[in-house]
Amino acid sequence: MIPTNLPDDQLIPLIQQGDQSAFDVLFKRYYVMLSRYALRFLGNEAESEEVVQDVFVDVWQRRKRLTISHSIKAYLYQAIKYQCLNHLRKAVIPFDEVTETDAVAPPKIESELFSQELNIRLQHAINHLPPRCQAIFRLSRHAGLSYKEIAEELGISVKTVEAQMGIALKRLRKAID
Repeated sequence: MIPTNLPDDQLIPLIQQGDQSAFDVLFKRYYVMLSRYALRFLGNEAESEEVVQDVFVDVWQRRKRLTISHSIKAYLYQAIKYQCLNHLRKAVIPFDEVTETDAVAPPKIESELFSQELNIRLQHAINHLPPRCQAIFRLSRHAGLSYKEIAEELGISVKTVEAQMGIALKRLRKAID
């Protein structure tokens, strides 16, 4: 059995050799922290836990060719960030995939139909934003991050975040007019 206080840099070679108990130590060490981090992006506990589990499964599957240039902690946080961004990208149904039955609800209230149509147009517009603009918009609106937090996450200035959000909002307003 691997001691739970074994440093990360000693766990990695063991994991690369297929040591399940070393992997379990790593998993237990970071699972809760990574789940909280993912929750900031996704806003849903179950989805956040699923993303973290997916990252750990990927680490285990790629263990033999796993190369970590910095710390495993930094590697895992970066992997979670990218996995959350991919999850957010996939969460919105692309406009091409919306079927006629999805787009038209049974006749109830006129405002409900208008709301659905508006939502489809909005999702389509979000999907067609430039990639960086789309990521910033989703981090702001879906993950609830502040401009400062987004800037830190993406390694850009707050002014860039503000400018990209301005572009996103302008394009979205135009798309729903």
